[in-house]
Amino acid sequence: MHHCQTWSEKARMQINAQKSKVMAFHKTPAQKRKRKEQKKQTGSASQPTYPPPFHIVSAFPSHRQCSHPLEEVQEFHYLGLRLDPKLKMMAALHRIQEKVDKSNALVFAVSHSLRYDDSSHRHRPSINANPTQTLNLWKACVLPHLLQNLRYLTESQVDSLQVTLNSSLKRTLHVYGHPVALCADMGVSPLRLTQQVQLAQLRFRLTRVHKDSIPGTLYEITMTTFQYLPPQAMERLMEKAQNHLHPQPALQPPQVNQALPGNKEKSYKNWLKVQASDLWRRELMFLKLPTQAPGRLPAYVKYNSRDLERVNLYKPAPYLSIHHGHALDLIRLRAQAWPQYIPTHLHFSGRKARQQYQHRCCEYCHQPSALGDETHVFLKCPTTAILVSETVDQIHKKLRLFDAPPWSSFTDTQRVSILLGTSPPSLLKNYTKEWMQECVPLLHTYTTKLRSLLVTLLPPPPSESQDGASDEDH
Repeated sequence: MHHCQTWSEKARMQINAQKSKVMAFHKTPAQKRKRKEQKKQTGSASQPTYPPPFHIVSAFPSHRQCSHPLEEVQEFHYLGLRLDPKLKMMAALHRIQEKVDKSNALVFAVSHSLRYDDSSHRHRPSINANPTQTLNLWKACVLPHLLQNLRYLTESQVDSLQVTLNSSLKRTLHVYGHPVALCADMGVSPLRLTQQVQLAQLRFRLTRVHKDSIPGTLYEITMTTFQYLPPQAMERLMEKAQNHLHPQPALQPPQVNQALPGNKEKSYKNWLKVQASDLWRRELMFLKLPTQAPGRLPAYVKYNSRDLERVNLYKPAPYLSIHHGHALDLIRLRAQAWPQYIPTHLHFSGRKARQQYQHRCCEYCHQPSALGDETHVFLKCPTTAILVSETVDQIHKKLRLFDAPPWSSFTDTQRVSILLGTSPPSLLKNYTKEWMQECVPLLHTYTTKLRSLLVTLLPPPPSESQDGASDEDH
């Protein structure tokens, strides 16, 4: 501090002591006790003296020396990052969550205005709701706070932040299904993979782009003592992320080598996102194995595996590119968020005892042993046969239009996938955009009619008087 003050005096600058704060990092208990102990009294001093607080001694602008005490704080904001004396980053985590809560309030207000801005549909606000527009608003206002300082957080803190992200995305889109399925459809990858992308990008910046800068030189010096670094050191985390996403750093991707010097880091980041997408895709596809227990997430992967094969999972699923007034029904259906209508989506207990996935039977037909999943409700349940036959006839015409195999050649899983907004497996990639434009509005209408039909077939909820009577009987 005194060296900074001396330099500022030579430069004819004055440090504002009222705006300057001091934080002592990793202060030991012995150092804390030392600063509280009394100094030995000298001479005839009658009052005990204590060590002085942190201060700066200045002789500018006046010629006589003046001592200015500095306030010692327990939290300090540096470039948007809240630091604590022990560098445990809990203060930074709480600050991120505070920013997310404030941004959520802003997104809720704007999305509410967008839903009710048309007076002709005030009684049906879902007509105006555009999930893609709301998603882009959320990614612009909320997601940057979750990703800004992700590289500095520990593994447990990232998991806590992932819970905050899932809750925020559910509340914004009003889709309370499986969080992983919703994030996969919306193009929001897990924060643990995004953290590895940021760490590998930082290593590339210090070793390739800005190797001769001061941070690059310090990193090179630190790596000479790599074996002595603690496990939670930033350098070790960067090396771990590099080995996970790019095991051979000496071989750079072709798009990075061909990029301009100023664009190499951005090109490398985009390439890392593709590698992270591959890792996430392998984790999801692992749930398709027969040895895995059935559940809502394996069901999502089973029916939407073709959408998960897109190159970059940081981008939303293709069906979201088509706007329709009833798009929210299809999103909820894909994200396993129809617990009132699809029996296998019922993941909470309520008044009844919670059943395992394989025991959630259909409640609409007289087949007590039939599993009430999407395959049964869409294709095999007699109560929805008429509705699905009308939609299949129109899809069959679209298949002939795009020179694709007929509907009868697909398996039940592939048929359900098409009804959920996935392109047919044999469709050429060049026709994907046209297929979405032709069929996605048709599927939005189908899901809306299906929900309206299932509402009429639901059993009436038990009244409170009946519940009370049953409780008295028991």
